[in-house]
Amino acid sequence: MYQAALNRVRLSCLVVLGVAVIQASVYAGAGDGEVSKGDDVDQVLAVLGEPKGVFQKGDFVTYVYDRGVVDIVGEEVVFVDLMSEADVLARKAAQREAQAERALRQTAQKQKDVETGHRIRAERLADKSFDEKPASERLAYWLSFQRRYAGVDVSTQIAAARAESRGQAESSAQTRSIEEAKTRIRSVGTRLGELDQEEATSKTHWKRGQINRERAVIAQELVTLSEKLIEFMER
Repeated sequence: MYQAALNRVRLSCLVVLGVAVIQASVYAGAGDGEVSKGDDVDQVLAVLGEPKGVFQKGDFVTYVYDRGVVDIVGEEVVFVDLMSEADVLARKAAQREAQAERALRQTAQKQKDVETGHRIRAERLADKSFDEKPASERLAYWLSFQRRYAGVDVSTQIAAARAESRGQAESSAQTRSIEEAKTRIRSVGTRLGELDQEEATSKTHWKRGQINRERAVIAQELVTLSEKLIEFMER
């Protein structure tokens, strides 16, 4: 299918090239001899029209055309390098053929990528070991897959992996919070025991007052931590 389309493009280009050659032979003088060394600027402009670009350094000027260049010093042509109309048309036909070939190759490659993407997606969905990977790892894989095989839809897989990854992150954060609360509760309990011992051995009124104030603060913290821990456990 690709080769047949390419052959049609080449045939069309050959037809265009043939017409160009005929036109060039009909319009005699439309070739290298229409501008020559010794002509003046007015003759160049009358025959070739305004140039596409002009480069000048001192008295040396270069007129740039689609067909080539004309160098001028002062008002006189000193060098001419122009293709014939037939050569220009042939070059354009070759460029069109090359563009058509590139387009066909790109279309064929895109189709191949889609087929490959569908095959790989099916393999991954059937792979139980892949399902057992962490959600964050699966999410990274499907995002990379989406960039490589843009023509294959994996939005469902991305959404599922992202939601699971987010849930796992929240669960992990909650687990850390629970462990931190438990650690702090143990630390507070230890300090309360130390305060009880300090109060029992204290012989001054102000020291017992200081102990009681600290006990009240950390006792309130213990209540808050216990409530938070219960809240975490009930989620």
